[in-house]
Amino acid sequence: MNNRSRIFVVGSANMDMVLRVPRFPHAGETLAGSDLNLFPGGKGANQACAAARLGGDVRIVGCVGSDVFGAQLLASLREAGVDISRVRTLSRATGCAPRRHWCNPTSHYSEAELRLGRKVRNRSARSDRS
Repeated sequence: MNNRSRIFVVGSANMDMVLRVPRFPHAGETLAGSDLNLFPGGKGANQACAAARLGGDVRIVGCVGSDVFGAQLLASLREAGVDISRVRTLSRATGCAPRRHWCNPTSHYSEAELRLGRKVRNRSARSDRS
């Protein structure tokens, strides 16, 4: 008998495209980037992989495209131990999520980290005023 928790994840699977840029761009500005890296991602796929690596009996329900990114995402899920039998492959491109990563001499920031930092600072600034 299998004592592992059975987990179904319904969610996205997409390829994250991370590009290094020298600094945060101004509104409407174009910057030259370097070091384009591709990472399997998507909220659903990330959660499914994490749960499987923690020992869960995980199945994901979702879609990928019939392209090289779709094949890479399926391989990544399978490698993490996720059951992909409920993932449909569609005759279209797999979703992609562009991300920027910039650095300064002392630290590196991703777009998500900066957004989170701004939200936290804005929230604490409002609570200081009340």
